[in-house]
Amino acid sequence: MSYYQVINNINKLLDFNRLSINDLSRKSGVSLNGLKSMMQTGLFKLESLQKISDVFAVPLFILIADEIAIEKVATGDGFMITITYHFEETSKFQILNDGKKLTTQFLIKGNYFGVDEAKFKELEAKVQTMELAIERKNETIAHLNEKATLYKEQAETLKNLFQSMLDKTPKNPE
Repeated sequence: MSYYQVINNINKLLDFNRLSINDLSRKSGVSLNGLKSMMQTGLFKLESLQKISDVFAVPLFILIADEIAIEKVATGDGFMITITYHFEETSKFQILNDGKKLTTQFLIKGNYFGVDEAKFKELEAKVQTMELAIERKNETIAHLNEKATLYKEQAETLKNLFQSMLDKTPKNPE
């Protein structure tokens, strides 16, 4: 395992989570300069790697794997995030998995980009309320359009009636 793989794994997780290195520094508590230095030199402190893995809510070994692939699939209850990781047989982590590819899955029930389940339910309820309000507004607009058409027809009828009355009125010759 080379440090390039650790950097590559961190970058994949940053991209997947739509985070910048500044966001990672702020959320992990690792200084921005320290984080940049670690990413350039490949000299990571175990404590810093643990803080970084905590930000991504993944086990530490995901960061040090030789290769990872991340997938996100929507489910009825939220999202299924699958991280496939691999350690080469020559890796010092060979004992963990005998060099086989392993898959671990995290089901984030009701989570959307780090929002907890209660917050997700609250947001979902707000969306449903807004959808209902939009539906009611659309019904009101349709009803008002119907009334406007009816008033327009009545105005046209009254105009025609007055016009016919004016036409029947004798004109004053001068």
